[in-house]
Amino acid sequence: KTFVALLTSSSLAHGNAFWSPFSTSSASVNQKAARDRIAIVRPTSPFGTESLLDSFELWDAFAPCDPNNKNRNYDVDLYISFSRQTEESRQYTQAFFDVVSKTNGWDNCIDNFFIIDAEMPEEEDIYKESIQMQDRLWVNGPNAQFRSLFNGIREKNIYDCFFLMESDTYPLKTYWLDMLLEEVEDKKPFGLLGSI
Repeated sequence: KTFVALLTSSSLAHGNAFWSPFSTSSASVNQKAARDRIAIVRPTSPFGTESLLDSFELWDAFAPCDPNNKNRNYDVDLYISFSRQTEESRQYTQAFFDVVSKTNGWDNCIDNFFIIDAEMPEEEDIYKESIQMQDRLWVNGPNAQFRSLFNGIREKNIYDCFFLMESDTYPLKTYWLDMLLEEVEDKKPFGLLGSI
């Protein structure tokens, strides 16, 4: 497994951004793997980090994958994406590492874990539903964060697809990740799978 501390989205697309002294894998995640690779991206802002952290409790209740499933065709990388680096995000970085390292076994479903930062200026990190009729940029923060994530992951060119798992997306069944990967396998090739 590779655990990498706070990266910027721009570093995501360049050479050694995924290297980590914590790597326990001899294979480089910088090169396209023989198996398909999917990124699960969990975005958060300074206002939603606590709820995202809490949402992982359901991963303990509903295990993402069957540990006995030897037929998994995908390597799965998990990203936590902060919209911008703040004192709060730096404090939460260790909390996320603790969550991933102290699971009820679901860490075996994840091949690599990364925490990245979209480097968004505070004045652009806007998400205010109350002003949506007056300001067309009311949702600029999540939109800019998505573009940053998408471009960084696309430029890295090691993923076959990625799953944007918002902080209010909760698993309701055990082995939900296995089911997602089966759906991806059944429906590929595709440009967009699921609702928008």
